[in-house]
Amino acid sequence: MYKRVKKCWCFSKKNIFFIQKVIITNFAIIILVIFVIIEVFFIGYFKKANEYYSKQDYKRAIAIYSKAVKNNDNEIAAMHNIALCHIKQKKYNKAIPLLKITAAKNPTGNYFFNLAYAYVMVKNFKKALIYFNKAWSLSPSNKHCEVMINYILRKYRKGGSVDKYV
Repeated sequence: MYKRVKKCWCFSKKNIFFIQKVIITNFAIIILVIFVIIEVFFIGYFKKANEYYSKQDYKRAIAIYSKAVKNNDNEIAAMHNIALCHIKQKKYNKAIPLLKITAAKNPTGNYFFNLAYAYVMVKNFKKALIYFNKAWSLSPSNKHCEVMINYILRKYRKGGSVDKYV
């Protein structure tokens, strides 16, 4: 019924090599696409938000950092960076609750310094002094803490009370 063909063009050594090359190339492309998808959807939120932050597009950065927080992609750092975006936009009252959370979860001098800075900007010098001292105790080499503490103390000496600025 069926005739057997002795030599088929598709099974020559040259064509088999070509077919193997195409399969390997396509497989490599598929793997590359999979890695790009993984980076964008699972790893990339934090990185992508950092790109927007560096371009000073704080609204987009906040939106993407929020996705990073929801997907546990550098959750604490993403939340801290959302707060920094608010600070850059001079929305200090939005930044303070986020900074409190991040400083509690990751008590580093940098996190407490940014929280203290936000309090200075809303003229709550009493809390700012507390958090600058905390930041300085965690990062004794940070000379900015000393500068800010002296700034607040000068305000205190001029006005008689830090509470005047609260």
